[in-house]
Amino acid sequence: MRKIATINGSDIIELDDGSVRFFAGATIDGDGANGQFGQPPCYAPASYEGQTLDILANAGEPGNWYGVITSTGKKTGKPIVQKKTDPCPGAYVSATSLYLPGKNGEPLPDSSPLKYVDSATYPFFPVPPLLPSAVLCHFPWTHCLFT
Repeated sequence: MRKIATINGSDIIELDDGSVRFFAGATIDGDGANGQFGQPPCYAPASYEGQTLDILANAGEPGNWYGVITSTGKKTGKPIVQKKTDPCPGAYVSATSLYLPGKNGEPLPDSSPLKYVDSATYPFFPVPPLLPSAVLCHFPWTHCLFT
């Protein structure tokens, strides 16, 4: 067992089996949920007639988007709207840091709602990059200390 870092006063410990233990606060969002498995999408414009998982304000606002993919790839672009052939036509494409390849292993375009792991189906959380033994696709064990 060894201490590998400290974040906000909490030690990050690597255990002898290679697992990592740390305590941290958390916020929950639905980024990446684009209706890939039939659930509602995370974000959509006011004109969208279906249900969404989150309010659009949590994806940003015109000129400062951070929860959706934009036409320019920058915060100032216009949000990409899912096409008729996508899981939730008319909803915005929401991204995650965890993404999937296409059917043949090729990278999917950022504008594809199928590129991103559906956070409504597969809950996950990002791990700080300073944790050398933590891998983006590992499944964590979490525990709420307040319930």
